[in-house]
Amino acid sequence: MEKSSAARHLHQIIQKEDRVILEDQNGVEIGNIKLPVITFNPRGLWKVGEIYTLNDLVTYETKAYVCRKPNKGEAFDDDHWQELFNLSAKE
Repeated sequence: MEKSSAARHLHQIIQKEDRVILEDQNGVEIGNIKLPVITFNPRGLWKVGEIYTLNDLVTYETKAYVCRKPNKGEAFDDDHWQELFNLSAKE
């Protein structure tokens, strides 16, 4: 007696709230992954000499930034900070 070994293939990726669901060609779930939640730590205006850690949120000049590398606030640079958005009003 021969066994049928039908291969399952990823057919669809669906995001539902905080999860990603992987389905095969028959609509059968073959994976379910919980997405990570990023939380920011609001710190207000960036200040020289302050100690900043990953995901600290600051404002500098007219923009909001998130810390991507811990630092001691020696200088504001792209190596330690990722711009999130510009706070200046544009109309």
